[in-house]
Amino acid sequence: RFGDLDIPCGPGDTSSYPEKSDQGVTRDKIVVTTIADPGGPRPGLNQGMFDSAQAFVDWCNGLGGINGRQIELKLRDAKILEYKERVLEACDDSFALVGGLGVFDEVGAQDQVDCGLVNVAGAAVSGQQAEADLTWQPLPNPQGAFPVGGARWIAENYPEAITRAANIRSKVPVTEVQAMRQTAAYE
Repeated sequence: RFGDLDIPCGPGDTSSYPEKSDQGVTRDKIVVTTIADPGGPRPGLNQGMFDSAQAFVDWCNGLGGINGRQIELKLRDAKILEYKERVLEACDDSFALVGGLGVFDEVGAQDQVDCGLVNVAGAAVSGQQAEADLTWQPLPNPQGAFPVGGARWIAENYPEAITRAANIRSKVPVTEVQAMRQTAAYE
């Protein structure tokens, strides 16, 4: 079970399904894409997104797929700077984006919407992706709010530390925006 939902995976008789019912969906399979950045200048960045997606697909397919359709996973490496290109590839052959995390996800957010590709992101980094139509986030990153539970815990348990806090970031637009949001929320 997933919380109070039944497991979505299991066998099924696919013989009555149409040969192709939607982009990335055939009688026997559902094609999904996970985009992350493990091949960029920082090797292994977000590799866990690929590993988690592969583990879920292996588990679900081991139970029979989704209503008998096997999940085919495409792991697409954005290498930090190629997120848009990976989204455009997925627009050509995938039913959905699932479990991804791209450092520069803002550059493909509108392309994903334009081609009608649902994105169930592992996490959205940018405001453009977080607020994009068709993006669903298990770990929300709304632009009008910032989670402060960690800061409150530190303030309660280590009150002397809050006067010595700092925010260190790279000079990249998305990290600068996130740092400003974090600083404002923590203050």
